[in-house]
Amino acid sequence: MKIYSVKILFKYEIENSNRSIYEESLRLFHAESFDEALDKAKKIAFDEEWEYINVYARQVKYRFYKIASDYWLFDELEFEDGIEVFSEHFEMKTSEDDPIEKRYNSCSVQDMYIIRQAEFN
Repeated sequence: MKIYSVKILFKYEIENSNRSIYEESLRLFHAESFDEALDKAKKIAFDEEWEYINVYARQVKYRFYKIASDYWLFDELEFEDGIEVFSEHFEMKTSEDDPIEKRYNSCSVQDMYIIRQAEFN
């Protein structure tokens, strides 16, 4: 069986908020084909949807948004150090744009507070 990676994109829907917070999740699957890997990924993504109350007493819905990408990795689990697991091409609007800042700017601790579960605080 082949090994595939699938990048699943989830979205947090926060009551009374217009913030757009997403989570990328890269998962590995044993499958005979891309279609089988995608079907498995979608099932897991829908199974992981849930709702909770955040620290501001607002409902948060964690929802599957879409499959962002999928790749065949290799046929067996054995591999050499440094084998590429994921690669994605992207373009910046101008040559002055910093790709780290524009593409990989992560949320700060304060930014993430709105999606924290009330019961764990």
